[in-house]
Formats: sequence, C-alpha cells, structure tokens
Amino acid sequence: MDADFPLSPDASYTVREAHTWASRFLDAKGVIYPERNAEWMLRHLLKWSSLDWLTKWNEPLPGPVQAVFIDWVKRRGQREPLQYILGEAEFYGRTFQVNTAVLIPRPETECLVERALQLFQEIPEHGGRPLRVVDIGVGSGAIAITMALELTARMSRKNIPFEIHGIDISASALHVATANAQRLGAQITFHQGDGLQPMIEKGMAVDMIVSNPPYIPDMDIQTLQTEVRNFEPHLALKGGMDGMDPYRHIIGQCEWFGSAKDLPSAVLFEVGAGQAERVADMLRQDPLCMRTEIHQDLAGINRIVVGIRKSSTCR
Repeated sequence: MDADFPLSPDASYTVREAHTWASRFLDAKGVIYPERNAEWMLRHLLKWSSLDWLTKWNEPLPGPVQAVFIDWVKRRGQREPLQYILGEAEFYGRTFQVNTAVLIPRPETECLVERALQLFQEIPEHGGRPLRVVDIGVGSGAIAITMALELTARMSRKNIPFEIHGIDISASALHVATANAQRLGAQITFHQGDGLQPMIEKGMAVDMIVSNPPYIPDMDIQTLQTEVRNFEPHLALKGGMDGMDPYRHIIGQCEWFGSAKDLPSAVLFEVGAGQAERVADMLRQDPLCMRTEIHQDLAGINRIVVGIRKSSTCR
C-alpha cells in the first residue's frame, strides 16, 4: 500500500479499519479532528445514525462506498473543507447545500439571525405593505431562508405580512441559494446586484437589513486557514484594504431612499474580530440613529453590530 494513500483500492476493509487508516492519514496531513472527519464521511456515505456507528462498524465496507471514501479522504487530506466534500452544511438546525460558490455557514452567524428575529417583532407596521427584510450577500441563503422559515412559524398568529429578499452579486451563489430555498420551502425573492442597488432601482422601501458581508482585509487573505484561503470564494471574503469597504458601501446606499420613513428601521451586521466599534461608529453618523448595539458571538467575540433608527419603535 502506498505510504501516502489511506487505503488500497484493491483490498477489502471493515468500516472500523477504513476509519482507523483514514484518521491516521488525515492526522498526518494536519487536518483538525481527523477521527471525527473520517467518521462524518463514512456515516454520510453509509447513511448511518450514531447508533449504527456504534453497533455496525465491524461490518465490511461495501466496495462502491470504499471507492468514494478513498476519493473523499484524499480531498480532505488536501484540506478541502469537509462541507464542500459532503455538499452540505448545518445552520440553525437545517441542512443547506453548499459548494465553492458560497461561504460555508458558521455557527456564529446564528447569533446574527437570532437578534434579527427578535428585532423584527418590534418594527412598526407600514399600513398596507409587507415589512421587508433584505439579506445582502445572501450566499447559500442560510440567513434569508432561516429568517423566512422562522418568521413564518413565529408570526403566524400575529398575521403580520412580511417579505424576505436576498441579494448577491454572484450568479453562482444565487443559484445555490435558490435551490436551498426551494428544497426547504422558503419564500424568498432573490436579486442579483451590488448591495442594496436592486431595491433602490425598484423603488422598494426596506425595513431591516441583515448582512454578513466580506470583512477580511485583502492583505490578510493569505494568513487564513488553508481550508478557507484555498477553497472558499474570495469574493465573499475580501473586504478591501481595511475590511471596511462593504460596510461603507451598504450604509452609504441607505442614503438613496426617498424619505426617512423608507429607510431601514434596523441594520444588523456580522463583523470581523476587532471591527465592531468602527462599524458602530459608521452607523452612528446617521442623524436618525437612535442607538447601536454590539453583541458577542458564541466565542465571546464582539461580532454582531446593530443600528436602530429613530423612526423605529424598536426598544
């Protein structure tokens, strides 16, 4: 057997043996949590539950599964993200299809969604038209789709009409988001464009902006983890020289709305480590800004920045 190859394609193995050899191979390649990575790939291919994994792993690994598993282990050894190999990622308890056209959804972004869901219920109605939420940089659709499904469940008794819009400059990302929305049963209106431009062109007022934009300074891209640097789309990572360009752009676009009542009542951003105060300061430049909030993510990092306008009754 090739020393740099996890399994021999011509030999037969039990699931346990395949897991052991793959784990050692991935560990040698510098993959974090190699045993768990090998387990996730095997369970995905075998469609096994956690109980199956405990009770069946001495069974022979079927030949067709073994061939795919070998390919997957080699790809993971080259540091391709596990989510791209599996073709899916978990977010807010749901499974989203992902590929290299979109960022992999992170658990930290669930904090952004949760605060947006809370604030939505405090936004005043606008007599006759639905409340509009816009996800800028929609990517896989994780934020927009989660908002749509959660609001449908939470607001059903209140009978408050709303619309969810997702915007991305990438046609490939919109293709992924559209497929996810259809599969998960979420009603989203997607637009291709730069920031808020599609809403501006259509003359559509916006009540809430939720965005996890690119925020990595361009010069820092090469310092990122191999999985991110070599596989995730740089279009969704690079935020200009200081990482602030997307925030400046989106906040600046808000000025194009025709009247104060049309401006978003709430703007929520995910930001990079160390960027929260700078983004909050940008939001405070709006003379109608009533207050800003900074919230921590699951790791205790200031990651969510919220701006509330005076035209809103948000408390």
